[in-house]
Formats: sequence, structure tokens, C-alpha cells
Amino acid sequence: MATEGGKLIFISYSTVDSASADRLRSDLSAAGLNLWIDRIGLKVGAPDWEEAIRDALKRADGVLFLASPEARKSRYVRDELAIAEDNDKPIFPVWVNGERWTDAAPLGRGYDAQYVDLRGDKYTAGLARLIEAFGGIAPTNAASSVEQGSDVVPVMREEVPPPPPDFKPRPPYKGLNAFRAADRADFFGRDAFVTELIESLRTNPRFLAVIGASGSGKSSVVMAGLLPRLRDGTLPGSDQWVYLDPFVPGVRPIEALSIKLATPLYMIPSDVERELLHPSARGLHRLAKQISSTRLVLYIDQFEELFTQTADDAERRQFIDLLTTAANEPDGAVTILLTMRADFYDRPLQYADLGALIEAHGRAILPLTLADLYEVILKPAVLDDVRLTFEPGLAEEMVFSVKDEAGALPLLQFTLAQLFERRDGLHLTRTAYEALGGVRGALAKHAETTYQALDQAGQSLARSLFLRLIEPGATEQDTTRRRARMSELTLTDEEQTERLSAVADTVRQGAFADNRPGGRR
Repeated sequence: MATEGGKLIFISYSTVDSASADRLRSDLSAAGLNLWIDRIGLKVGAPDWEEAIRDALKRADGVLFLASPEARKSRYVRDELAIAEDNDKPIFPVWVNGERWTDAAPLGRGYDAQYVDLRGDKYTAGLARLIEAFGGIAPTNAASSVEQGSDVVPVMREEVPPPPPDFKPRPPYKGLNAFRAADRADFFGRDAFVTELIESLRTNPRFLAVIGASGSGKSSVVMAGLLPRLRDGTLPGSDQWVYLDPFVPGVRPIEALSIKLATPLYMIPSDVERELLHPSARGLHRLAKQISSTRLVLYIDQFEELFTQTADDAERRQFIDLLTTAANEPDGAVTILLTMRADFYDRPLQYADLGALIEAHGRAILPLTLADLYEVILKPAVLDDVRLTFEPGLAEEMVFSVKDEAGALPLLQFTLAQLFERRDGLHLTRTAYEALGGVRGALAKHAETTYQALDQAGQSLARSLFLRLIEPGATEQDTTRRRARMSELTLTDEEQTERLSAVADTVRQGAFADNRPGGRR
């Protein structure tokens, strides 16, 4: 609800701090200030809470942020602050609850520099400072507290520093590629989830499954978030662990595992495979002990391939037994990490030991909050070697076009990469965004342009290629993408084979902005 006259102040708070919010709203209203608070400003049954908040923040002249440990954890408060920052609204932090300011202020937003303390007997003096800063009528019993003037300074979004004249920005967005360890500096939006994964491994360092929708960023959160922090030593001794390169199960999962283990063992992969095929299923446990005196980290990406591409049920079961035996060994040296699509969650449950591990140590990756999406879009842009700016309102439009959709991250990253390619100097523009077709249309439009650029024979070969890149299932849900080796792109006619290979290169280069091999998982 907004009172009449004066600048409009939006109150952002956690519901746990409702009593503090009501007291402050009442006192500020009595001083003649124009306020907006959600449960009074929003009509009962408002169809879209986020749109209503968004509209109120656009109209507001500033935001009064009630800081507390509860507000720090609230996704709604973080979302409101992110929208306010993107709209260049001044934010006035006030401390209402908690013993330490560091427990109340959200990380990474500069709120440590300035705040007003309204806790306990500091309330009256702090209130007077706020009222004076907002141009209201100070209470008569607090006049002495403002004799030297108000020092209430709002927190504003940090500006991108001007680059040198010959500056060339580095592309920070990954298109359809997954983030990898080398991309950790560009990886934003999942700090809280990565911390959750680390705490899960602190409790049980032997097994962790990350489960989510296709396109939710499962691989990225492990490769650019979790693994780099483990290598940094975030868990005791984890900087001394041995890390194998990620792999996918594919058609021959035990062969794939053998190849990864052979290098640190200085063995021939076929010899490793014989050890892994031993009926005891203790091969992985024994070999891990030979590789590392601490821990061996084994990351299996796209674990659903074990159920969609591995045709030999005996090999599938042996692979699962190797994993579960190693993970359940009390003195085991293996840390098993895996990522899997959520729509295949029922498949591991058909194997008792594997199902029990996933049920106990599986973590669901949820859609990013609005604040997280702003981080994904804006934080890479302000890196020292990037320094991009967005046209006002563009980041907000992109955020709200993909909110609450777990599988929209590849589309968002692809659109950002295309915007970078079409930038105006260091500026990302709405004109380029609309020309792309927005987040929803960017990939489809780009694919159609790439396809139409081929001649008729090339289009026919492209259709053949696309069919090789899916694994049909009994239902549309069961249908999955598959990786095709270049050796599969062989036709009876040598000239046609070369043409198909050229078409594959065209399609790949059109889809993956930085042309790295491999795609988003």
C-alpha cells in the first residue's frame, strides 16, 4: 500500500520479520512518507506475485531493505533486491534482527559498507536518520539524534569501469556448451547449491548424485562449481585427492571406466577391464586404493545413458555393482559423483543398492531464482576482461522470459552468446535481442538459418545427421539425445561421406558459439 505524496519507498523484508516491518511502516507513514509493502499493496489472489512486485519496484524511487538472518536466506528478498538493482533503484539497508551484521547482509552486493541499525534501543535514533534521509517529518523526541545531519547513503549497483581504448572483450557466455573447470570465473548463480553439495560430501564423501531436468545445468554445476572448489581444498584434504576426467557410460560403461583408470595405474585398459569384470565387483575399490592414498574422485556425467545406450544388461549390472560396492565400503577411497536427468529417476531404483544410495545422497537441482538468473546474466558482463553493459530493461526481460523453467538455461546462454556476437561496441542491445527472436526464438531461428543456408543435398544429409543424434524410446519422454562418433558418419559413397562430415561441421559450428567439442549436458 502506498500513502499519498512524496517519493515511493518499497519495503523488502522476510515474513519472519513482519512485526519489524509493520512497526517501521507505521512510523514512516506517520512521518508522511509514501510506502509500498506487499501484503497491503498486493490484492488478495493476485495472479502473478512476481509481476506485481516487478511493477511496484519499477514505480518505486528507492527500496528499504530490512536485513536479518532470515532475510539473507529468503529467495523473495533476494529477488526483490536483484530487480531493484537492475532498475538502478537506490537500496537503503536497515538492520532489524540478528547478532552480527555479516549474518544479515546478503553476500556480494556491497551492503557491508552502509546500513542503519534499528535493533532494540537504537531504533529511535535510526528511525530519525531514515526519516531525514527520505525527507519526512522527524519525531520531536528524536531531534537531538539528527543535529549533525543524516549520513544514510543508499547502496547502488556497481558501475562497469571504462575500458582502455584498445580493449577487446572476452566472450563470457558459453552458448550450448557446458561450463567446465576452466570456465569457473564465468560461472554464476549456483553458489548456494554448490555449498549444499559440498556439505553433503562432508557428511558422506563416498557418493553424491545431482538430479535435474534436461538443460538445468547439472554438468556445469559439478564441473565449474563443485569440482574446482574441491580441488581448492574446501573439504579437509580435498586438494590432495586424485581427480579422474569426467566420462559418460555410453554403450560400454566398463570399457569407458577402464580407460579412465588405466592412465593413473600405468596399465593397459584391457587389463584394467579384466579386473573390473571380476565377479566380486570389488575391482573399482581395489584399483582406487592403488591410485590414491586419500581419495579418488570419479565423475560420471549423463548417467541416464547407462539405461538408454548400454545394451548388455549383464555389463550394466556389473557396472552398477562396481559403483555400489565401492561407495558402500567403510574404508573406501572412491568418491563417486554422477549427474542424471530427473525423468530417468525410476531406472536406478530398480537396483536396490543403487536406489538406496541415490535416495539417501541425491540432490535435486531446482530452477534458478530471479536473483540467480540476474547473476547468470549480469555478473559475467562486469568481469575485468569483459566489461559489457546491457540496454536498460534488457536483462530484466530475459530473466522474466525464463523464470521457473529448469531447462531454459541452454537457451539463455545461447541467446547471451549471440548477443555478444551482435554487440554494439561493449553494449548489448534490445535491437539485437529482438532480431534474434528473444530467448525463445534465438536457437530455433539460428538453426533454421543454418539449415536454409545448405543446398538441397546438404539439407537431406542434415536430416540424416539429426536422426543419428537421438536415441528413440518407447515414448517421447524416453527419447534421448545420443553422441555420435565421427566414425559413424560414414556412407558407402566416399564423396557423400565427406559431404556429410562437412554438414556436421556446419551444424556444430552454428550451434556451439565458441566451437568447443561437446555440448551442454
